[in-house]
Amino acid sequence: MLFGTSVATREVFSPKLDFVAFTLPILVALIAAPILYLYVPHDAMPIWGYIIIVAFTDVGHVWTTTLRTHFDSEENARRWVLYNVFPALLLIVSIVIHYFSEAFFWTLLGYLAIYHFVKQQYGMLALLKFRGVDSRVDWNFDRRCLYGGALCPILMWHSDATRKFDWFNRDDPIVLPLHHVPYAFECFLGLWLLLIITFSVRQYQLSKQGYFNQKKFQFVLSAWLTWGVGVLLNHKLIALTFLNLFHALPAFIIVFCYCKNRWNKNFPLTGSDSFVKWLCVPERWPVYAAVFMLVGIVEEFLWESMVWHDYTADIFTWDPRERFGDFGYSIVTCILTLPQSSHYALDAFIWKQGKDPETGEDYNPGLKTYLGMDRPKS
Repeated sequence: MLFGTSVATREVFSPKLDFVAFTLPILVALIAAPILYLYVPHDAMPIWGYIIIVAFTDVGHVWTTTLRTHFDSEENARRWVLYNVFPALLLIVSIVIHYFSEAFFWTLLGYLAIYHFVKQQYGMLALLKFRGVDSRVDWNFDRRCLYGGALCPILMWHSDATRKFDWFNRDDPIVLPLHHVPYAFECFLGLWLLLIITFSVRQYQLSKQGYFNQKKFQFVLSAWLTWGVGVLLNHKLIALTFLNLFHALPAFIIVFCYCKNRWNKNFPLTGSDSFVKWLCVPERWPVYAAVFMLVGIVEEFLWESMVWHDYTADIFTWDPRERFGDFGYSIVTCILTLPQSSHYALDAFIWKQGKDPETGEDYNPGLKTYLGMDRPKS
């Protein structure tokens, strides 16, 4: 069973599900890359690629988090201000920034997305270490290596005068262009390679001491590969395939497993609780995936019909800027970006572990239980 429970193992979820979360994304990207390179132009985004890589994987995984927050009546009541008031304030701030500088808004959102991608990868790394033989060693070293392995390609990107910052709006200004710095690209490339060698040597040392975590090693190298290809390769679809698959699939799975375990151990109190309990059972994982593919497609349809007009320019000519003016256009745009911006800003709080230093209470009661981190390792 794909979503079966892993008992007395060092798996994070289960052997098959760990493969889907941490290995399958990079395998699919590696297999697809040469095919896409040969048959899809470097600057093209075919509609089928847009639906799978953007609407389903990227946008869809953002909406899965609502099962953990807004659709969980107890959790939503416990952190009502965080999940409801903060997004409202974020929307107001976003509208103001977009209205006064659309370019700065998209650049800021792009950098926030990069920050979120890196932080999510550290969260997954933490899960792999919690379940691994190295759970008591090298936390700071592993974190710094993971962050450095992402930062070096990003800095190489900033050092290349031929590249633009096109995370969202295709032609956003880079905050800190480095292409005027002599040999900046070569220096960051050298640091990146040195970091890979240093991390690999350390894992070899740990293997001699009985602390080698093969899954962690594979995950960190895969994360670095996604940043290297996703940021530096001048092929839009391949870059997004590496970045989005590796980012989104683990997120789909962690939400599913958390909700499955939570509602196996608790009785639903409201209709939304019952819906999540019904949806997040192993036999319904195709329905779970289909629901969020549909949600992602609906959101991207709204983007396409009102803002981008990349695929439907001859069909949808309604423009909120012409109808409502610049301020109205900012409102429409920021409402559409709110799921993503809220996700980027709140994800670290949603999954944060530990105790409040003032009250001593858990940030997330039961989180370790629902994620299976309290299972025996062997």
